[in-house]
Amino acid sequence: MPVTVRWKERKKGRTYFLDIVHDGRRKRVSLGAVSSRQAREIAAKTERELLLHGWPDAKTGSMTFSDFMSQYFDYCVATKSSSTVKTDRYALQTFAKFVGNVPLAEITTDRIEEFRLHLLRKVTPTSTNVVLRHLKSAMSWAAQRGLTSTSPAAKVKLNRVPRNTHMRFLDDGEIQRLRDAIGDDTQLRRVVDLALWTGLRRNEIINLQWSDVDLNRKVLIVRNREGFRTKSGKSRSIPLNVSLLQMLTEMKALGCRPDERVLTVNYWTLGQHFRSAARHAGLSGITLHTLRHSFASHLIMAGADIRSVQELLGHHDISVTMIYSHLSRDHLTATVEKLTY
Repeated sequence: MPVTVRWKERKKGRTYFLDIVHDGRRKRVSLGAVSSRQAREIAAKTERELLLHGWPDAKTGSMTFSDFMSQYFDYCVATKSSSTVKTDRYALQTFAKFVGNVPLAEITTDRIEEFRLHLLRKVTPTSTNVVLRHLKSAMSWAAQRGLTSTSPAAKVKLNRVPRNTHMRFLDDGEIQRLRDAIGDDTQLRRVVDLALWTGLRRNEIINLQWSDVDLNRKVLIVRNREGFRTKSGKSRSIPLNVSLLQMLTEMKALGCRPDERVLTVNYWTLGQHFRSAARHAGLSGITLHTLRHSFASHLIMAGADIRSVQELLGHHDISVTMIYSHLSRDHLTATVEKLTY
């Protein structure tokens, strides 16, 4: 068999790679954080490509960027979350509109740098960086597969953006104003409460099923399933507080199937309704994701340790969670200032 799936055991889990042997040549291709099943699927597809087209770099001269995108998107769908795949598609399609359907071999570092400057004239440095990161990842994958000799995006630097170390979150009064503005929109109220009490992302809320909710153990599980993959690729459990347990118990009493979604809401419509409620509440600069920041911020201010918050949020890297650490220091300082002796 010319393509064999192999793996290495690491601290953060098993990492898979392909061992490709064809026409007396050998190459190893890293697959990153994929499951065993996904690794086998990629191996089978790679083997079919070898039999049909030969060694990848034998056809790079004629491969167009459109052909490359088709291959890369197949890989993305098999290994990434649906939200990440959407951004991958947007980034590469935006680049394709800029360069046209040129041969992959003609994409150079200078051309990608021109694309970066082109984006900066239209969107913010932060938005430009999002597109560049996904393009860099795609070009790196092309180099790993032997579709290009090196990644033309490797030397393109991201824009310098001041780091926002103080995340916007809602205080108790703002949360009450938001709830008042929601009024009798029961579905939106449930979404807001679920986000405030669990820190779930919008996609995680939309894809939550009743089979993920264990009322007896007072816990809900965020996990991968067909058509949905968590951002970190891993499952996590979140305890239910008394208020959320009561809300979910009342909802389940109305009747539901295990494979039914807990909240039947549309991704874009949900965002529109939330923005409308925020305007009525007089709250500017907030999105649904602000509720996730609020969940984490209030936990830290209540004395939760940073590792526990990392686990609840599902952050792969604790450095992401550390943006909330200043709240612990500020809150302790404010507490000490209350001393009068």
